[in-house]
Amino acid sequence: QSSRRFAFIENLYPSEISRDYFPLKSGSGPGNGADSWPRTIGFSQGHFLLPRDRGIRTKPPMKIDVTIATKDNEHTIEKVIQAVQENIPYNEIILVDDSSDNTPRLAEALGAKVYRVEGRLGVKRIMQAKLSRTQWIASIDSDVIVYPNWWEKMTRPLADNRLASVGGYLESDFKIIFPDYEKYTKFCAGFRRKFVKRSGTIGCTLIKREVLLLCEEALRHVHAGEDTVIGKVLQKRGFKHVTVRDVVGYHFHRNPVDHHIMAYFRAGKSSRSGLGTWKALFACVRFLSLQFLQMALFASAEKRPTVRLWSFVSLLSVLYVAGFLNSQKLRDRAEAKIGLFMKNCGLKNACTTE
Repeated sequence: QSSRRFAFIENLYPSEISRDYFPLKSGSGPGNGADSWPRTIGFSQGHFLLPRDRGIRTKPPMKIDVTIATKDNEHTIEKVIQAVQENIPYNEIILVDDSSDNTPRLAEALGAKVYRVEGRLGVKRIMQAKLSRTQWIASIDSDVIVYPNWWEKMTRPLADNRLASVGGYLESDFKIIFPDYEKYTKFCAGFRRKFVKRSGTIGCTLIKREVLLLCEEALRHVHAGEDTVIGKVLQKRGFKHVTVRDVVGYHFHRNPVDHHIMAYFRAGKSSRSGLGTWKALFACVRFLSLQFLQMALFASAEKRPTVRLWSFVSLLSVLYVAGFLNSQKLRDRAEAKIGLFMKNCGLKNACTTE
């Protein structure tokens, strides 16, 4: 029974994490030959895993348009664009920008096309598709630095003609300042893709242009959580999404905790957009229930106390509720508690990677 539980939990992690934390059968694993670790697993064993090669593979696109939504990202945009130029065969690099700093000038100096688009993030996502010309486009966030393996890993699943989007895992400085939370986020990503059937982050995604355009009405009022909205549209229309079980980029934050505080508050605020009172309330309750279910499963997988992690995730959930209620007072209280928590645990809220 224990081995069955680990076989179930193992598939919720990216490949390198599951290698580190889950024992393999004798004679298997990366140390026993290049093909000893199961590189791909069929859809029947998991919605979010790569299908095995069957028959003739469709050729990946020769070049794609790379689209980036930006707002005051002068500290990261040069590294982001340079990584794209080095690691992705691109047709054009397109910035959908709403900045008041030097972001547009720095991007144009590197050859990117910059378009001024104001409004919610959902509107910018649609404009990323409208301004592109290639069948497949890459949607990369303005603080995501793609790795050299990005193109190889992300185009490998394109043999399936029903495929609409491909996502990849990202790592961040939480890997250094709060390793348990970094592992937890990867676990949650796997859980959502396997059981909740959502598409994953649009900040590191290869997606068909026409599929993203189908999401226009749903994204019009969204300012956070657009990945979930896109996932719902894909699921409703019968499209497939695949998430590569490899880390393909780095999510850069000068202050990772502050970024997550803003992200959870903004996601809660955005969850009410376009929904009636009862539907919005149901969405909020569903989100909180999933948070605690994921936390319980993660604690079971780790087989050790995760009190610090549980406290941190609970405080982030309070921020989601604050956003849902649009309560600045509740947000301020939760932020103060998180600051005290970080101090008491000896954790830093600062970028450690250049």
